[in-house]
Amino acid sequence: SPAAFFEAVLTLLDGELAAALLAKVGSERRREKRPQLQKTTRASVLAKTGGRCTYCGVQLTTQRDRPNSYHADHLLAVRDGATDDPALLVPACADCNQKKGAQTLVEFMAKRGEQP
Repeated sequence: SPAAFFEAVLTLLDGELAAALLAKVGSERRREKRPQLQKTTRASVLAKTGGRCTYCGVQLTTQRDRPNSYHADHLLAVRDGATDDPALLVPACADCNQKKGAQTLVEFMAKRGEQP
């Protein structure tokens, strides 16, 4: 597998070079842009909660770069295999979406002292 090959190559490199390579691969992965959701998908996700954040209940805006800007949040992290299926998306404010990050819903709610 590609992962096993990559691990084998890393064992042949010295620690400093391996760390630099891993950092480079990680930064490249973060830069990958995923395609934007279709407007109809975004609208249907926003309608699920009447335009409110699933996590904190704040009224969402479609204006960008605001704390209450609308984000379509993946209930399962994309890195863990989530897709853009509307059933797996919920509306969230920018603040909650950034705080949740790649955590699962259970992890995020537990961290906030709440039960899902």
